[in-house]
Amino acid sequence: MTTDYVIGVDAGGTKTVAWLAGTAQVLDDAPVASASSGPGNVRSVGFETAVRNIHSAILGISAEVSIPIRTLCICAAGAGRRIDQTRLQEWGESLAVAENVLIRPDVEAVLASASPDQTGVALISGTGSLAWGRNADGQTRRAGGWGYLMGDEGSAYDIARRALQCASQMADGRREKTPLLPVLLDALKLQHASELVPVIYGASQPKHEIAQLAVHVFACAVKGDTVSEAIIADAANSLSAMVAAVTRKLHLPTDCPLAIAGSVLIHQHMYRQRVMNSLHRSDESATLVEQPVRGAVRVAQMATS
Repeated sequence: MTTDYVIGVDAGGTKTVAWLAGTAQVLDDAPVASASSGPGNVRSVGFETAVRNIHSAILGISAEVSIPIRTLCICAAGAGRRIDQTRLQEWGESLAVAENVLIRPDVEAVLASASPDQTGVALISGTGSLAWGRNADGQTRRAGGWGYLMGDEGSAYDIARRALQCASQMADGRREKTPLLPVLLDALKLQHASELVPVIYGASQPKHEIAQLAVHVFACAVKGDTVSEAIIADAANSLSAMVAAVTRKLHLPTDCPLAIAGSVLIHQHMYRQRVMNSLHRSDESATLVEQPVRGAVRVAQMATS
């Protein structure tokens, strides 16, 4: 019997993952085929680089079947604006890989991974941060996602930036010194705080390189560093405020499905607990989404049925 297929793509800021699945396949099963490539964030790496990587991942799995794909769903980071979605839509249709092409923001795949009816709130904290939700009427709202200059509160970049600011104040004598300063200097292989300026401002990829320092802030907080603890607590409150804002605007119950994604929230259990405590929810009441591509497949399946 001939099986119809869909392709789900999670085009993120670090990598692009594509899955091939049957239109009625249970998502707990392994996909028929999978492939990955480089980053697919149209805003951070540029449109041409992003679509080249997305195309590479699609080609890696579409050759597995000889019949046309029913639906191709691309959930892409940086595609929250209509102009970006329209451009990706036109490009996706030009591939002639599938009968139908859907373009969605990456956060939609996160929510769909955790909520079968795609209602609730998705919270992402990686290099950047964002909360996004949908209610039963199909209305959507977001909070955060303003980028590292205007927002990204509670993200790895935000936490690292705050830590560097505190470290510079310690070096000046404007703040009492704690282990945070030497830990950051050691992580950057520096001897003196004065060396921070050329290293930080001369970074080839400042946003990502600075964000990588967040792991050291978490390590200091676990060891009882008071400054690090305060940074983490404030960052957690910022994320919970995003969720609360989306929940309120969509008139969702406070115990609605909550999908959590992003390297910071996935890998920093202490931080995730702080966010959940701020929301007055248990850690078990949220779904950790480590494979958002699963949600992209689900969106494609629902659009095909």
